[in-house]
Amino acid sequence: MVTSSATLGLLREAIRARRHVRFMANGNEREFSPHVLGTKDGSWRVFGWQSAGGSGTKLKAGGDWRCFALEKVTALRLSEDPWSIGDPTGEYGLSCISLIDTAADLEYAAKSLQRTKRRPHQT
Repeated sequence: MVTSSATLGLLREAIRARRHVRFMANGNEREFSPHVLGTKDGSWRVFGWQSAGGSGTKLKAGGDWRCFALEKVTALRLSEDPWSIGDPTGEYGLSCISLIDTAADLEYAAKSLQRTKRRPHQT
C-alpha cells in the first residue's frame, strides 16, 4: 500500500514541532506523540509514545512506546494535547525502523537503532 504524501507531511510536521496527534489504527483511536518516522523493509512506520486511547494489547497506565505501520493509520490529525517525551526512566530500542526519515531527537534515535534490550509493541 502506498502511503500518502499528506500523511507523511503531517507526521514530519508533528515530529519537528513536537505536536501530539490522534489517529485510528486497527479499529482503535490512538493518542500519540510521534518521535521517529522511517521505513523498514519498504514499509513506512511511525514510532512514538501512545499516552491514551484504545489498543489491541493492554496499554500501561500513563502510556507506552508503540510503532505503527502507516498503512494501518487513518484519520490522522494534529491534537492540542501536549506532546510527551515518553518514559523518561527507560530507553527504547528502535527495532521497528531501519531507516530514519525524521526524528524529534535524531542523535538519540540513531543510537537507539542499535539497541535491542527493549522492543516496542508493533501493530
